Amino acid sequence: MITRKYGYKGDWKKTLSAIMTLTVLCSTTISALEIDNAYGENKVVFTNEELSAMVNPIVQSYTADSSMKTWSLTADSRLVVLANETNVNNERLKEVIKLVNAEFLEKEIVSAPLVMAYGGESELVKSDVFINITDVSEITEESTSLEAYRIDIDDNGIRLTGASENAILYGLRTIQNLMITNEGLVYGTIIDYPDVEERRIHVDCGRKYFSKDWFIRQIREMSYMKMNTIQMHFSENMGFRIECETDPSIVSDEYLTKKEVREILEEARKYGIKVIPSFDTPGHANHILKFHPEYGQISNTGTHFDGGLDVTNPEAVEYFKSLYREYMELFEGCTDFHIGGDEYMEFDRAPFTTQYKSVLDSYAKDKFGSNAVWQDALANYINEIAELVYEGGFKPRVWNDGLYYGENSYNEKPQTVKMHDYIGVDFWSQMGWNRDIANLNTIINKGHTDIYNVNAGYFYYVLRNSKPTDGREQHSFDYLNQDVRIFEQWTPGKFESNTISDDSSVIKGASLAVWCDNPNLVSEDIITEDISKELRSLATKSWNTKSNSITTIDKFRENYALLGNVAGFEKGSQLPEVGEFLEAENIGKVTLRYVSNTGKILKDDIVKYGTIGKDYSFDAEEIYGYRVISEENVSGNFSKEEVVYTFTYELYCNKSELEKEIKNPLNESLYIRETFADYKNALENAKSVYENELSEQLEVDEVLTELLAAKEKSILLEYYPLYVECEYTLNS
Repeated sequence: MITRKYGYKGDWKKTLSAIMTLTVLCSTTISALEIDNAYGENKVVFTNEELSAMVNPIVQSYTADSSMKTWSLTADSRLVVLANETNVNNERLKEVIKLVNAEFLEKEIVSAPLVMAYGGESELVKSDVFINITDVSEITEESTSLEAYRIDIDDNGIRLTGASENAILYGLRTIQNLMITNEGLVYGTIIDYPDVEERRIHVDCGRKYFSKDWFIRQIREMSYMKMNTIQMHFSENMGFRIECETDPSIVSDEYLTKKEVREILEEARKYGIKVIPSFDTPGHANHILKFHPEYGQISNTGTHFDGGLDVTNPEAVEYFKSLYREYMELFEGCTDFHIGGDEYMEFDRAPFTTQYKSVLDSYAKDKFGSNAVWQDALANYINEIAELVYEGGFKPRVWNDGLYYGENSYNEKPQTVKMHDYIGVDFWSQMGWNRDIANLNTIINKGHTDIYNVNAGYFYYVLRNSKPTDGREQHSFDYLNQDVRIFEQWTPGKFESNTISDDSSVIKGASLAVWCDNPNLVSEDIITEDISKELRSLATKSWNTKSNSITTIDKFRENYALLGNVAGFEKGSQLPEVGEFLEAENIGKVTLRYVSNTGKILKDDIVKYGTIGKDYSFDAEEIYGYRVISEENVSGNFSKEEVVYTFTYELYCNKSELEKEIKNPLNESLYIRETFADYKNALENAKSVYENELSEQLEVDEVLTELLAAKEKSILLEYYPLYVECEYTLNS
């Protein structure tokens, strides 16, 4: 856990100023800028890289201008959303702005809630933050991510433009970070977007019970670091932790009620976090099979395996499908469902090789033909569950070690069942002790295009059954100082024992994983503290893979210590109320319509919003092939009553070029008949349009283009005398 819970007001300001000054004096980085602090303090020198590193995750680019000025939030600052029909009706945008406004207040960045309003750019004052959603192409050419945003800071205030509501959330968080670490934003431009699409934490809440409040706190904290996904692994070999109506007997003593799960889902939605339910089968089913031992995989002696379901038993398979259906309903609205598929048994040793392999092999041959192998029995089950969740609106995911076992083996034949290529793959381990586990390239070559990096060597935090001998705690990652390793060494293409290009299109995400093999070892709060540093390293390296080339791990740690935890970090805490947006009673509406003098609608209405009492002035837009015959400008003051203006146009069609072609047609007798037919038809069409008084310019342009093209293709007889001699023979 980060020890500074919040991070703004107080005597630490002077400490921060001293730290930043010392950092600069010791730096050898060139292209530094002297920044005039808005509070009238001494000038401090920062490079663009140092400015970028004041945010966590580190922003992609922060380009300061030459003014050496800093903008700061003041008591007069407003959060102003561009008043247009899309924004005014966007409830999610409103929710995001209210959320961060409450965080500003909770962190004491401001002493009272900021005014939230709709308005036009012309109404802004220097202290305002002006917010708008636009297409990502208008923000950056470097990314197509809907999480991209841009912040422009100058004498006109701040203009925050995002590609989505969540992008606006991230942009406001960046402003929040810089108010904490620098007491303001240096004039210039910030352009920011994630390098890795999904930035996740996996939580084994099957073995160990995690409370609703723990999940809510983790969701808030992740959102503060611009992470966007949490995976709830609610069924494991030692527990089942969500209320179950299909079979209440399987539920562990401590569990989340469905009401609590829905509260978690709602909090995740509010904070821009995607939730992935994780229910692992056919393996990792020990807990459920305690209550249904008859559903365990049958052996060649008639006994049942206690750790994995019997994929050859239709009744057992249908029972597990009924459980999936229940949780598909509970998690409706989520986009992905993790179905596991891993660690069914150790396939290279007894008891699998001696008791179960022959059963699965025989089943596969009966079902799929004589060329089938035992792997096909398991592949078929995974496919069936994948189909079930896919048809229910989820994209299925599995762990890598359950796929394509023995594909490149001397010991095994490859499976014959084709896996659904829409299955996403969490690649966690190559399992070097078993050479028959398929490698990453095999999985990619089989057509799986959604691969997630869950590299166990970097990202696995485990409550262990024994204490490591290298100085680590029993509750720990696989290495000491794992946050340093993640920050300095890991990149998106560095999978466990496999490496591909960092910008490979198949890399869709990266994830930390909390595993609770020894569930009672420590409390959920200790886990929060244990993973806090690594979570921050993953957050910045997955958002900006160049983070470790921009700053050092020591400076990175100093910065996130200043930033502290998210506002509302304490369990059960609520953010302060910040009031409502200045709604319709303060916003006037003007609708602009565009019609012809015959009543034809020439383009969609344009709606303009503005603060009541403010002046407006709008010019008629140019419409090709028409000219305005009404007033070309309308002006007035926004008022409580909606005002509608209609700009009226008449046809203004230039037919001179078409007329010239029609009045100077080609002489048909001089051209090869077969090449003249298209021209003849085009000429007739052109005449029809030319003679029609209601023809529009676009129609004129179109028939003229067709006529000229046909004219170009017409061939003169004189160029082909042999053709003339054959086709136009003399009678005598």
